Amino acid sequence: NLTEEKKVELLYRLLIEYRNVLPMKGVDYAKIGLNKIANDARLDSIYRFKFVNGIGDSYRYISRNEEAIDYYFRALRIAEKSRKEKDRAKALNNIGLIYNNIKDYKLALDYIKRSFRIFEQFNEKTLIIQSYNNLASIYWNDKKIDSALKYYNLAFEVSKDINDLVGLLHSYNNLGIVYLEKGDNYTALEFFYRSLEISQDLKDKKG
Repeated sequence: NLTEEKKVELLYRLLIEYRNVLPMKGVDYAKIGLNKIANDARLDSIYRFKFVNGIGDSYRYISRNEEAIDYYFRALRIAEKSRKEKDRAKALNNIGLIYNNIKDYKLALDYIKRSFRIFEQFNEKTLIIQSYNNLASIYWNDKKIDSALKYYNLAFEVSKDINDLVGLLHSYNNLGIVYLEKGDNYTALEFFYRSLEISQDLKDKKG
């Protein structure tokens, strides 16, 4: 027999599994999870942020930006109330992603930079890489190519430092796209080729 905690953990795993495949099914699992933790202070403190933030993700994946940002702001309030700084950074980051989606680049930069400063304090390298890529994406969408290039380069440097092959794969690809846009086809091809090499390495490692 599953304990209540195991049931809640299972519901959270189902949310993660479904949020970008069948997002509304993910939302259903999250809402069942939220009902289950409502009368259990300990489980509530562990899972409420995760479920609420996950519902935001589910809506973001199907471009229902209004609902997504509503849940991300709820997640932000939960993180602030519980004083969990990493959760606060995740919520700020996600709010920034929505503002990027709806082309409010000023607010997008503001939220992503606020989240980045927290990730930096914790020296969370993979999340720092993610922040650099998000900042680059905002500048790219806002047609500020040189600023995008700067942040893609920063993401590349950190990926290289920690030997993050997936991070490097994305960096080479992103840098290739930027150089293509700048008309430097030779450099772009060089980056695409390196991206291809890493992709092959990753396939080989998977067997």
